Amino acid sequence: EHAAGDRFRRLQQRIRLEQHAPVILYGERNPFCGMGTPYGTWNLTVELRPSEEGPTEPLDNARILRRIVPLLEGLRVPSSHGCAEGAAAVRDRLRELVVDECVFLPVAGLPRRESAPYGPGAFEEHRGRAVEEGGEGRRHFLRIRVGGWNEEVVVTVFVRVHTQGGMLMLEVAPHVLMPVHPLFRDADRAAH
Repeated sequence: EHAAGDRFRRLQQRIRLEQHAPVILYGERNPFCGMGTPYGTWNLTVELRPSEEGPTEPLDNARILRRIVPLLEGLRVPSSHGCAEGAAAVRDRLRELVVDECVFLPVAGLPRRESAPYGPGAFEEHRGRAVEEGGEGRRHFLRIRVGGWNEEVVVTVFVRVHTQGGMLMLEVAPHVLMPVHPLFRDADRAAH
């Protein structure tokens, strides 16, 4: 990180931009490449039926997401353990839970890496379309993330909601990113 040179600086900025952007470019063969090891990916399909009690309301993907997000954010609150002091003493990793949204876009057809849609407004534009379209190319996910051991271990769960033809489909893709191999972690120190 301390090396000089314009080329290195540009590359460093590009990597930082890509690592933290809510738009994620993916290859068809491995859409979650770099997210860690997949752990028990599963899908759930449920038939949607109108309520028998009271009026029905239209249900779309955005409405479902608005219901899910507060439930996930509620996981940050530790159980009381009988008193406030007990709750404060809990060292629960879920307090650091991060819930955000991301859009996966296929990298196929992109002429150059610099052409990726990371600019201001690009995420909102793609998000607005991807939430309801449920397509296989552009995909909207909730990204639920918890880090441990000073971010050496990161668990990320990608959740995708899709309604179509009276059915609700839920895709849940957990990934565990393990610590970087010590040789890579110490590469800068060894090089200087």
